[in-house]
Amino acid sequence: THPPEKRTMPSIHQMWLETQQLLVTPGFLYGTGIVMAVFFGYMALLGIGSTVTEKAYGLPPTLFGPLFSINALAFVVGAAAATRLASRHGASIVIRVGAGIALTAGLYLLGLSMITPGLTLLWSGIMIFQLAFGTLLALAIARGLEPAGKIAGTASSVMGFAQTLLSASGAFVAATLFDGSHRSLCWVMGFSAVTIFLLWWKGK
Repeated sequence: THPPEKRTMPSIHQMWLETQQLLVTPGFLYGTGIVMAVFFGYMALLGIGSTVTEKAYGLPPTLFGPLFSINALAFVVGAAAATRLASRHGASIVIRVGAGIALTAGLYLLGLSMITPGLTLLWSGIMIFQLAFGTLLALAIARGLEPAGKIAGTASSVMGFAQTLLSASGAFVAATLFDGSHRSLCWVMGFSAVTIFLLWWKGK
């Protein structure tokens, strides 16, 4: 029998060199950028969504869970459709579709920030965002890690760090801008969604 393979832990210096390599790899930056933008908007919803529905629409906090589950359904539909379509038409086509959905959500939400919509109208925009989220997430992660090759472990760590950082930032910005209405939620989610489209456009 062959002796077990010995694996050494990468040094901090090695990880730094690999990170520098990733930061000049277009494919990694493309996928990571989309993931960051998606979570920036999504965490705004998690951060102040229940507060918006309570303060602006008088919805009891106990009903936010069922309302949020509708968003989860939109995410699942997007993810399932993306998996099926990617196997037939390729990931690039599906990412293009997801970017188009994101642009629709972004413009819609930014438009809603300028009026006083009912809860149904607001939530329809959020559902479109969630549909884009589900469509893009797995494919963007795969696209970002694909060019990493042998340093995929470092790439995954860097992507996870960036995702966490932007997630916290999205919630913080939305909470800072919150004025008792729906506007800050629409601003952050809308900006995030339009950014997704611009990242796709730049990297296509």
